[in-house]
Amino acid sequence: EDIKQNAMTVGKYHVVNPNEAQPLTDDRKLVVRVTSTAGNTFHYSDKVESGQFAFVAGEGGDFMTCFWVPDHKPQVT
Repeated sequence: EDIKQNAMTVGKYHVVNPNEAQPLTDDRKLVVRVTSTAGNTFHYSDKVESGQFAFVAGEGGDFMTCFWVPDHKPQVT
């Protein structure tokens, strides 16, 4: 998303547990990173099932939020 310099940005995320009767295992938890075009990291979380971030952009331009599961077992599509 194109974010202007000095703009406040907020985000909130949550993994939907496919088996509510069981706790979410580490292999289904997220790694989350928010970065700018210049490569600066504004948020990073590792092995989380939910979280939030807020920052004032010190630079303008395209920002990217990536969500991934580094070791999802069993594999799913």
